[in-house]
Amino acid sequence: MATLSLGSFGLGMTVEQSQGFSSVHAIVLLSVAAFSFVIFFSSRSHSRTTSFGFKFVSQFRAQHGFARWLVGVYRLTPFFLERVKTYPTAKVGLLLAVSPVLSGLIAPVSGVLADYFGSKRIGCIGLGLMMGGCLTISTFDA
Repeated sequence: MATLSLGSFGLGMTVEQSQGFSSVHAIVLLSVAAFSFVIFFSSRSHSRTTSFGFKFVSQFRAQHGFARWLVGVYRLTPFFLERVKTYPTAKVGLLLAVSPVLSGLIAPVSGVLADYFGSKRIGCIGLGLMMGGCLTISTFDA
């Protein structure tokens, strides 16, 4: 089910990029991906041996809002930069590559700081830095 979900999503995004979102093929593939994703996670959340599921959502009240924010940022940012800001594809790719590279570099340092100062404090500081970065990137000029 996970393979169907990820495969449909990848193929649907590829079709959407080439034919547009109004394409019937893209809509069907993305719908299949969403449906199989929900089925996969709901079936795994009822298993006794699962290492993930929907149980983590009930533990944190802000988790739902954070998940929606992540989907919005990672799904819409490339389209915003290409279509609204009219950046070339190479520039968009370089801008979006900064976050994973910096995450890999900062993760060990933040782990040590979280052990020393506590994870809530460091998490709030990190969220504040991310908000500042989002506000900064929104003011870029072409």
